[in-house]
Amino acid sequence: MEKTIKIFNNIMVVVVSFFLLYQFFNNMFKTSLPLNYILFASTLLIAPLTFFIYKKKINTLQYMFITYIFILVIWTTITQNICIFYYHAAYISVIFISTATIVIYNENKTYFPHVIFIIITLAFLYILLIKHVNLSMLKSLTTMNRNRIPMYLLIFASLIYITDYCQNVSRPVIWPSIITLILSTLSLSRAGTLLALILFLTVLFLNLMHFKVITFPISKIKKYYFIFLSSLIVILIFFIYIIYDYSRFSSEPILSHSTIQRMEIYRNFFDQLTPLRAITGFKPGDIPIVNHFHNSYLVLWSYTGIGAFPVFIFIGWLLKYYYNKSKLLFMILLLFLLYSITDWRLFFRQPDLIFYTLSLLALKEKRINSTITQH
Repeated sequence: MEKTIKIFNNIMVVVVSFFLLYQFFNNMFKTSLPLNYILFASTLLIAPLTFFIYKKKINTLQYMFITYIFILVIWTTITQNICIFYYHAAYISVIFISTATIVIYNENKTYFPHVIFIIITLAFLYILLIKHVNLSMLKSLTTMNRNRIPMYLLIFASLIYITDYCQNVSRPVIWPSIITLILSTLSLSRAGTLLALILFLTVLFLNLMHFKVITFPISKIKKYYFIFLSSLIVILIFFIYIIYDYSRFSSEPILSHSTIQRMEIYRNFFDQLTPLRAITGFKPGDIPIVNHFHNSYLVLWSYTGIGAFPVFIFIGWLLKYYYNKSKLLFMILLLFLLYSITDWRLFFRQPDLIFYTLSLLALKEKRINSTITQH
């Protein structure tokens, strides 16, 4: 039986990897394959297999979380007047939850996030260095704008770190954060570059802590480590200056036209909000410039009304949990939460993969800790 489960698990990893790569390349190059059929077929294949393999491991808290996500998906189809069979977010939610389950419960050493990260890195290098796509134009890519470049890199770099955490890797590898930072800078995405820089500095700091280059209290740091750290700080300042000079931070002020447009969109949300709509959710009317509220939390609120607030409370608990449990996972969660303020990133979008994985992982560990305490 164990051998059969291991075979099915390997099949699952391959199928999930194929789907994640297909979705990425479909967003990037707009493939000719019909997305609805791919989503439907992937869901029918991935979800039952996941349940078959992990049904005995998924605990009550995780089932409650998964059920609530599906309630929100159905709630959204009602408020937005969408048939659930044509709603991509419904399929994506099922597949991402299945992927998250594989990541946190897979007992075999796996490198599928590493392989996916390398493949999308090569794809971005191709469009940046070979195709010489001009990313100063927002809609220069086929079906996605420049902001998707750091988004995808942050997703799969984070998935590497979460997978390594689940497999008890002693320190975070630094190369995914370096690649993410370099390509995010080349993408000319301001928010993406800033978040990639924070991720890199976090991973660098944790590596320095691991090798005891940095210790607390600071007075106990060895003399030659002070020299090394001083040199490293100088190099980092120079490196950050190069990033600033190359990116749009130097040419476009924070209070730019796009920032003013976002503020106008936020005002538009509260203009459309009524006491009843705040409870039931609503289908947005005319929104300036774009077709959504450019903020994940406002989007979820508009789609699911009062149903969004348990999610917001749960996010607060997640932050507290990971702050005490893992500083790296805390920072990863915080980065995506911050990213979601500036655009529609979380809630029925690709970064849900990280949100679902961190959520199910915390609920898994919470259940284990509760069981140990009871005994």
